[in-house]
Amino acid sequence: TALVLEFPTDRGYELVCRFWLPEERAAEEAARGHTHYVQWAREGWLSLTPGAAIDYDFIKAELARLAKRYRIESIAFDPWGAQQLVNDLVRDGIATVEEGSDKPVCVECRQGYQSLSEPTKDLQVSVVKGRLKHGGHPVLRWCASNTVVTTDPTGSIKPDKAKASGKIDGIVAAIMARSSSIRAPPEEENPYEKRGFLTL
Repeated sequence: TALVLEFPTDRGYELVCRFWLPEERAAEEAARGHTHYVQWAREGWLSLTPGAAIDYDFIKAELARLAKRYRIESIAFDPWGAQQLVNDLVRDGIATVEEGSDKPVCVECRQGYQSLSEPTKDLQVSVVKGRLKHGGHPVLRWCASNTVVTTDPTGSIKPDKAKASGKIDGIVAAIMARSSSIRAPPEEENPYEKRGFLTL
């Protein structure tokens, strides 16, 4: 499970990443000779949660901590897999679904071409042009190396989990963060709609 924060900079943007994995999964992978999860956890790049499944309370607690440290404007989420987490964030006063609040606004980001194509393309361009900084995060780098994109007949693209060579959660989270940042701002209010024309 991944959480990626995106911050604008003078020359592009910077990512701050958080990753979680169940302890039992890390142990299973280590038994198969895949020790990268354990190493990343030891180095502080990955947090292991107790048991065989992700405990979303850890993610909620980290979001609450980050929201106190940073002014988070929005949280992009996949309604298919994170709706309960969003419900909990709203219930606990950490986030909201209403625009105009001082709390982060939860925004749906579905996993289809329509939602992901533009931010995926923008992420690719940012990487090529050196506008993206991520502090050399090894888990994010690994996710990037696993990522394969597919293209539909219109030329839209998105990451394809079925074709990936491994986990890509970090890249998908980065694309979702990008989608939240580039989504169209609300339309400016037209003064003529309320006060009419002024006669000079």
